[in-house]
Amino acid sequence: MTLSQIADIASLIGLPVTFWVLYETHLIRQHFSLRARIPELRTALAEQTKTLLSAIQSRNSGDAHESLAAITALLRNLEKKVGAAHKQTVTEAIQKIEAVTSQRLSDTRSLRGTYEATLGIVVTLEQVERDLAWK
Repeated sequence: MTLSQIADIASLIGLPVTFWVLYETHLIRQHFSLRARIPELRTALAEQTKTLLSAIQSRNSGDAHESLAAITALLRNLEKKVGAAHKQTVTEAIQKIEAVTSQRLSDTRSLRGTYEATLGIVVTLEQVERDLAWK
């Protein structure tokens, strides 16, 4: 066997190994991205949820609209970072917010529903954060 043939075989073996390393690197990056961003997103989402609640209580539809816009942006960002198990919950909350914003914002009942959905996501993120601390 010549050196050229050995190099050909080594390159053929190296190609699948390269793809495997790229895949594993992607998984590691995704895991640490989730671990780093979840606490920040949870804090920002909790603050916007409090703002939404105060806007609901004061019946200020302008502030409620601003809070819902910020919450939607945070949830869209979060949607890319959570796993499939939690992605459905986030998607449903986004759809609920979009349904409310397309209607009248002064409807306290529908605003209250979006508040409760967002609060549920904040609690879910707290649990995800705790789960990541154990990994």
